[in-house]
Amino acid sequence: MTFSFSLFSALFLLSLGSSAGCLICMLSGKIFHKSVLKSRLTIFCVLLSLAIAIFAFSLIVIPEMYASPAELLDMAGKNILFLCGLFACGLLCSVFWRSILPLAVSCFIALSVFTGIKLYGAFGANEEIFSLVVQNDAIKVNGQNYPVQNPQGKSLVIKKYTLPAALLVPLPRIWYEVCGVADTSTDSLFLSDITTLSHFSGDADRSVVFSGEGNEVFLGGFVQAYREWLLKKSSFQLIPLDDSSVYPSLYTVKIHAGGEVLSATLVRNL
Repeated sequence: MTFSFSLFSALFLLSLGSSAGCLICMLSGKIFHKSVLKSRLTIFCVLLSLAIAIFAFSLIVIPEMYASPAELLDMAGKNILFLCGLFACGLLCSVFWRSILPLAVSCFIALSVFTGIKLYGAFGANEEIFSLVVQNDAIKVNGQNYPVQNPQGKSLVIKKYTLPAALLVPLPRIWYEVCGVADTSTDSLFLSDITTLSHFSGDADRSVVFSGEGNEVFLGGFVQAYREWLLKKSSFQLIPLDDSSVYPSLYTVKIHAGGEVLSATLVRNL
């Protein structure tokens, strides 16, 4: 499940669940002769129209919508708790809007702030532009030195973390860090184990740690478990360096992160 599919599913199910909540309130009011908000019918029509519009728009922009019925059912089955939770959240926020709606909004804001603090604390503000110096015996990235026997045919190794598709917080989807250098000729089949290869130069044992882990038994364990879930989808990406006959060589590396795609541009300055 991609983030775009997850986002449109959330918008659709929240709208559909909220419209169902309005319908339940109107029916229960008729059956038990209780007064309901006069605007319930209007809100129901607006929310139902919104759900239909979101579904129709998703057919245009979401590739997963063109999958076979079996594939869609399989995707829904794997994410059944997430999808049902969204529908239930919309329904409860609509029925108990005085209590559940403020609580749900507060929880979403708290989760976004907590996640942002932990990610920015671990990665910092990901630098989109940084300097790189290639020497005869080492490659330096922002002052970090990676020894090499031969600078020819080398690539920067970027470790990329992609946030889970089900985490719908207003934060960058990709977080990354430079973890070393390796041969450009590395087969893509070995990228997942690149830090164990003999030609890799860098901190092979480095791992991302969130602040607060280990401070308290319960809270530290929760933070660690959340970090493991948050950063479980990771991969390595190579940025090839231009070969040169004159060293040292100075470069500027520009990282471009769009959605869940990471690309880089290498500009030689000297």
